[in-house]
Amino acid sequence: MEPNGNMPIANHLDEFRKRFFKVLVAHVIVVLLAFSKSAKVLELLLKLNPAMDLVFIEPSEIMIVYVQIALVIAVVVCFPYTIYHLWGFVSKGLYEKEKKLVKVALGLGFVFFALGTIFAYAFVIPISLQFFTRIAIEEVDPMISVKSYVTFILSLLVAMGIVFNIPSFVYVATKLGILTPDTLEKYNKYLIVLIFIVAAIITPPDVVSQMMMAVPMIILLKLSMVISRKVYKEEGNV
Repeated sequence: MEPNGNMPIANHLDEFRKRFFKVLVAHVIVVLLAFSKSAKVLELLLKLNPAMDLVFIEPSEIMIVYVQIALVIAVVVCFPYTIYHLWGFVSKGLYEKEKKLVKVALGLGFVFFALGTIFAYAFVIPISLQFFTRIAIEEVDPMISVKSYVTFILSLLVAMGIVFNIPSFVYVATKLGILTPDTLEKYNKYLIVLIFIVAAIITPPDVVSQMMMAVPMIILLKLSMVISRKVYKEEGNV
C-alpha cells in the first residue's frame, strides 16, 4: 500500500493542529485531576529519603512541586492517547513495512522505559540518596529543598527509562541498516568497560552498588546484541 503523499500541506497542518489540540486538552484535564493526588505521590517519593531533612525555601515551592508531579502523571496517563494521535498523523505517510517498524519500536520503547523507571525507583534512587547522605560534611548543615529533591528523583526516573531503551534503539538502528551486529561484537569489550566506568561515576564508591548498576546495563547490551543479530538475519543479511 502506497503512502498518501498527495494531501496538500495545508490539510496536513490542519490535521496536526486538531490532533495536537486534542492531546493538549487531554493533558490539561489529567493535570487538573492529578493535582489533587500529588500529595500522595510526594509521600511515596519521600519514602525513598533515607535521612535527609527537607525544607522549602520559597512560599510557592510546594505548589510548584505538586504541579511538577501532576505534569509527570499527565504525561504517563496520556501517553497511549498521545501515541494514538501521533500514529494517526504519521501513518498516512508510511509504507506498510515502515508502519510495522514504528509499531514494534513504540511497543519496545514503552516496555523498556517502564522497566527502567521501576529499576530506578527500586534501586538507583535509594542507593544514590544514601550515598549523598553518607558524604555529608558534619560542619555543614544540609538545606535540601523539596523542589530540588523531587526534581532529582524525576530526572533519574526519566534518565533510567531512556537508558533502558538501548535495545529498542538498537532494534531500529539495525532495521534501518545504521548498525550491524558485527559492529556491536567488535566494540563489545570497550562498551563493557565504558559501562563499568559510568556505573562507578553515578553510584556510591562500593562494589555492590556499582555491580547493581553495571550488571543490568551489561544485560541490556547483550540483549541488544541478540536483537540486532535476529533483525539482521530477518533482513536477509548473512
